[in-house]
Order: sequence, then structure tokens, then C-alpha cells
Amino acid sequence: MDLVFTGKLVGSFLMICMFTLLYKENPLSRIAEHVMIGVAAGYTFILNLKFIMQTGVDGTIGGNPQYIIALILGILLFANLTKRYSWLSRYGLGLVTGAGVALAISRVVLTDILRQMTAAVEPLIVASNPLEYFNVVLMLVITVTVFSYFLFTARAMPKKLSAIPKIGRYAMMLSFGIAYGQTSTYRINMGIGRLDALLDPVVRNYSYMFAAVILAAVIYWDIRLRKS
Repeated sequence: MDLVFTGKLVGSFLMICMFTLLYKENPLSRIAEHVMIGVAAGYTFILNLKFIMQTGVDGTIGGNPQYIIALILGILLFANLTKRYSWLSRYGLGLVTGAGVALAISRVVLTDILRQMTAAVEPLIVASNPLEYFNVVLMLVITVTVFSYFLFTARAMPKKLSAIPKIGRYAMMLSFGIAYGQTSTYRINMGIGRLDALLDPVVRNYSYMFAAVILAAVIYWDIRLRKS
């Protein structure tokens, strides 16, 4: 029994256990949930540890002493596990938080504001046909009205201009609906992909067996729970 077949077999069992959550929360669904979260956490830990070893340790040994500061600050984060030396973790945490906030603010201003405004105006110059020009103008109107919704909510607008932020609100509602539809479609595709994995010819018969046994066990557990 090779590792690939074993992985598909275990994955099939855990997926069916997770699908029992559609019936009712039960011990099997909780076990599958805990196993998947634990495996994901362990996998993430190994990836991060490998990154630290390849970038920090190997980089320091290879003649890049600047990584020593990052390694020390990273190790200090684990001081939070002890009450006596937990104050040492503030140095690393403060640097990480400050750098993260600075990068996030600069990225938001550059990407979400400046580039959005540029992307809304720039196509007006290169539009080559009426339909493309209409799409560009429509996006420009939506961008301006959405910005006006957030800029003028703090104070009352003149009645003649009150329709502008309202158009922006409707545009956001439409975009949120589209985003929700895309997310729902993505989730449905994920479910179909999981069902397709369960019906893989290699593990199809085992999936049927697992489904029958697990469903019987969940129903029996539910009956026992109701009687008690």
C-alpha cells in the first residue's frame, strides 16, 4: 500500500466525516475538523521553520549578519510563553506590528486609492470603440460616486448633490452581490471537486463503504443522544 493510496484513503474518510456536519454536529465531524486543523498547523509550522532555516540561519552563516537581528527578535517572541520574561517579546512584536502597519498603509494608499483612480481615468485615452468607451465612463462614474459616499457621509450634502453618494451606495451593493455570487460559486466548485475526489476510481468502493459505516454510526449516535 503506497503513500499516495493511503493519503487518498485517509482523505476520503475525513471528507465523509466532515460532510456529516450537514446532518448534525457529531464526534466524527469534530475529529475530522481537529485532524485537518492540526495537519494544516503542522504543515504551516514546517514551512515557516524551513523558511527560517534557509533564509535566516543559512543566510547568517553565508555571510549576511543582518539576519542575526531578525533571528534574535523572532526568538524574543517566544518569551511571551513565560510570565517572567514575557516583556522581552514586546520588542519583536512592536517591530513586527509597526512594520506591518506601515506597509499596509502605504499599500492601501498606493493600490486602493491612487492606482484605482489612475485605472479609472487612464482608459479614457486608449478607448477604441463606443462599447469600450461606455465601460470606461461607467467605471469612472462608479469610482467617483463611491468615493463621494465615503467623503460626504460626515456632513449633510446639498439636496441637488444627494443623489451622487446614493448612486455610489447602489454600486457598492451591486458589487457586494456579485462578490457574494462569485464566492458561492467558488464554494460550490470546491464541493464538486471534493465529491469528484471521493468518486476517484482508486478509492470509490472504499468511499461507499466509509459513507455507509459513518452514516450508520452518526444516526446511531443521534438516536442514543435523543434517548438519553
